[in-house]
Amino acid sequence: MLAEQLSKQLSKQPLRLFLFGVGLVLVATLAGIFALSLIKPASNNSVLQTSKESPVALRLIDLTGNRDYQIAWQESENTLQYLQRLDQSDADFSFATVEFPGTGKFVTKFNGLQANSDNEFWKFSINGNESMVGVEQYQVKPNDKLEFSLTTFSL
Repeated sequence: MLAEQLSKQLSKQPLRLFLFGVGLVLVATLAGIFALSLIKPASNNSVLQTSKESPVALRLIDLTGNRDYQIAWQESENTLQYLQRLDQSDADFSFATVEFPGTGKFVTKFNGLQANSDNEFWKFSINGNESMVGVEQYQVKPNDKLEFSLTTFSL
């Protein structure tokens, strides 16, 4: 009788070990999934992205030729903010704006070259197309090519 009880206990032992092992694997898997759910992705709100995969290019075109600038794209940034960030990071770049009530800010000067308000303006283009919005309205996108060209007009 004692031999029968001992035999039953021994035959149940491998099953218990197997179930215990399965339970451990299940608990470890669930703990891993929970831990991964707590990890937050890296923020894109740093002041200056270091990614070279999505730079934004700026070209200034005036009577003396072209000047090209490039700075990394930053999420949720309009063109005015992009120009301000470029101004802070590049000692050779500067710009000025004028506020027109009801329409917003217009760029009037780049690198000391002031547009003559009687017959010139800095035309703003995005990816080769003349912009239909101002520098405060256009949200810069990765790999954009922004261009400001000194343009003459007549009335």
